[in-house]
Amino acid sequence: MAPSVADIPEAEQSPILLMKRNVIPATNGTYDVSENYEGDYRFAPIEEAQVSRAMIKRYFNMMYERAISDVVIVGAGSAGLSCAYHLGKSRPDLKITIIEANVAPGGGAWLGGQLMTPMVVRKPADRFLTELGVPFEDEGPFVVVKHAALFTSTILSKVLAMPNVVMMNATAVEDLIIREDFQGRQRVSGVVTNWTLVALNHDTQSCMDPNVITAPVVVTATGHDGPMGAFSAKRLVSAGLLKELGNMRGLDMNRAEPAIVNGTREVAPGLIMTGMELSEHDGSNRMGPTFGAMMASGIKAAREAMHIFESANIVDVWLLVCVSLVVYLKILDAKPGILEASLQIESYNLNRVGTVHGGLIMSLTDTLGSLAVATKGQYMTGVSVDIGTSFVKPGGKVGDVLTAKAIVTGMGKSLAYTRVDFFNAQGQLAAYGHHTKYIGKSAGHKHDVKFSDDGESVVEGEDID
Repeated sequence: MAPSVADIPEAEQSPILLMKRNVIPATNGTYDVSENYEGDYRFAPIEEAQVSRAMIKRYFNMMYERAISDVVIVGAGSAGLSCAYHLGKSRPDLKITIIEANVAPGGGAWLGGQLMTPMVVRKPADRFLTELGVPFEDEGPFVVVKHAALFTSTILSKVLAMPNVVMMNATAVEDLIIREDFQGRQRVSGVVTNWTLVALNHDTQSCMDPNVITAPVVVTATGHDGPMGAFSAKRLVSAGLLKELGNMRGLDMNRAEPAIVNGTREVAPGLIMTGMELSEHDGSNRMGPTFGAMMASGIKAAREAMHIFESANIVDVWLLVCVSLVVYLKILDAKPGILEASLQIESYNLNRVGTVHGGLIMSLTDTLGSLAVATKGQYMTGVSVDIGTSFVKPGGKVGDVLTAKAIVTGMGKSLAYTRVDFFNAQGQLAAYGHHTKYIGKSAGHKHDVKFSDDGESVVEGEDID
């Protein structure tokens, strides 16, 4: 029964009804806590809003920063995770973003065959288990992990501990970004994402638009045909980049595993295919409950991705941006905290309306901001945590010279803040950008130096070429 009006306290009698609760800021202070399991276990105090803010801040900062990634891996099964591990370990400079549709990553690698727990791995893929530190029993031509979850939990923990790798699970890839490169070829240049629960309900609701992540290399590891399996292979067909699916053949372990590993490749410009998805693309056999090919195929996919980067085989506007920065960017002047530069505008620096591409300004904000930090004597300039640009006027046309001035506006023990102003050929402010870098683990490098006020000489530390 609802209380009578007379039983409800008036506002002035209970100020708490009108009081706005102040969130306690997070600090590194000492709290009255106790790890006493005999009835006196006490936690540090917390406000509910702190929990929400802690999650929201980190997750959406990650989404913001990874909207432009170097490599996107679609699918966190055994092949996708093996790819992420090898790539993340070999190229810590690359921003690797894993997209997994399920709440729990790992794909089918939590169990062996027919819901049994042991995992069978044919040699020589057992060497990867040894590298990961996963114990197994040797059965001659193959090894057996006592529970498949040992492999999956181990590789997951190692991959997610890598600072250059992030994972967005419960997130589905709904489409591929496909656009023309400068040669007129259709190139996969990223992915279209949505929450998995949204992706599964497009038939029941309308107008639930997605998000996008751009990347010059996409590795697809979505498995064989299923509700979300073989996604990229099927999308290549509907996009006209593949005539038809090969469709997976019947089970033959001896043919299937080498076919998957040896067939792992860039199946379309910008798209590397790995794991069982290849069986649908190529029409190879299924292998059943053996996992060596998934691990080896993932490693080969990582090698293919590295080959693309190392051979400058990314034929895309973003590569041309990088090439133009290397070839045409000129440093005009540099003093501690200040750097001036210029760039001659080329045709591939333009957008569709014939002015400087926003991506070029963003890349220059990144590059020049980092160089400005370097003028403070930092040998390692840290990692980006926030970057943005604003556009004021057209930057110029082909042949014009775009000039820029980068300034370190603040530098502490953990963060460095920079601003970059861009000027067109008429000397007008065309754009400006801000770039924040985390330098907490970069400061104190043995090659750090101190420059003279005019930037012409090293007054502390070793001058290296």
